[in-house]
Amino acid sequence: MNKNILAVLQTNKSLSTALISAALFTESIQADVINVSKNEQGSASEFVKPTNTSSVEGKPMWEKTWDLTWSGDPGHPKDMLVNDFWFLLDKENHTYHAFYLQYPTPGPNRNPWIGHAVSKDLWKWSTVKDALTPELGTFNDKSIVTGSAVKGDDDKWYMWVTALGSQENNLVMAVSDDLIQWKKVAETKIRSGKNGKRFSAPWDGRYYEGYIVADPYIYPEKIDGFYWMHANSYMVNAPAKEQSGGVLLFKSKDLREWTADRWISYTGQFERSETTQTWEHNGRWYLYTGGIHGDGKRINHILVADSFYGPYEMKAWSEIKLPDNKRFYIGKVVKAFDGKEYFMAGEDFKGLSHPYPVRYAEDGRMYLTMPQK
Repeated sequence: MNKNILAVLQTNKSLSTALISAALFTESIQADVINVSKNEQGSASEFVKPTNTSSVEGKPMWEKTWDLTWSGDPGHPKDMLVNDFWFLLDKENHTYHAFYLQYPTPGPNRNPWIGHAVSKDLWKWSTVKDALTPELGTFNDKSIVTGSAVKGDDDKWYMWVTALGSQENNLVMAVSDDLIQWKKVAETKIRSGKNGKRFSAPWDGRYYEGYIVADPYIYPEKIDGFYWMHANSYMVNAPAKEQSGGVLLFKSKDLREWTADRWISYTGQFERSETTQTWEHNGRWYLYTGGIHGDGKRINHILVADSFYGPYEMKAWSEIKLPDNKRFYIGKVVKAFDGKEYFMAGEDFKGLSHPYPVRYAEDGRMYLTMPQK
């Protein structure tokens, strides 16, 4: 195992009500069977799928009661709480797409679905049709949580998400021709959770068994002829539950069938390594993760490697904070159309932050500066 693990020195002594609810939700994705509570009156814990559709500029969308335009700091659709954003760049139309988990207020609850918004500048966002929702009578009858999306060689768009059901949990692929209409492809699902599919992959000279928990992230470009996806995973034979969180890497030729390749990160510090992302800058590779510690603390980390394939390791500066000291959990680096990098943070279910410029020191340390419109 990695013996040069640096302890996280700073802790957060208080959690908001939203984060406590989030902790309850993330615990639920570890179970293979989830009981869905039912109430004749309906409740905040039940998923209610929108049923009416309308059209804006020829594109169908769910009818909403909120103003369709929203902006950051934090920005969110009216009457919705949102978190766990991931982003996609449509270069042909010079448009940024944000996908995210959304919950009707006063949430959050355990049954989010995938919202969708678009922007031209990363500041002002407009909601469009919800990307994906659970469907009664299917394997995905409860909720949908974090994923990622890329453009394939066939000019279609592919999204892998975490699909939770009353009987089983899976990662599942969805496909779109236009980024607006998404369709799940049930045949492509990968069973997740502790009763899901087991994978054996190398780490530090040995093979370790693990399984996917959630949060697939697909690197946006092929490397060495393959698509690559990594996910929040459990190392089965870790020394203790609170040390079982790692990151498994998978490869694919077609974005449909995936083969386990290796563990790219195992710090021994996390119970879960959530919503990871990788990117390269000046020959160094970076991995973002929301680290869930055994005591329940949620801390944002940046790990570093010399290669895309890892191993990604903690640094003295690895805990990442916003320059204005706002509390956040889960963020993504977005490389803008002009080549500049920005960090977009989810502000404790309150919404999406403004874009924080990303900077790098000569020694590779990553840090953020204040947003400037």
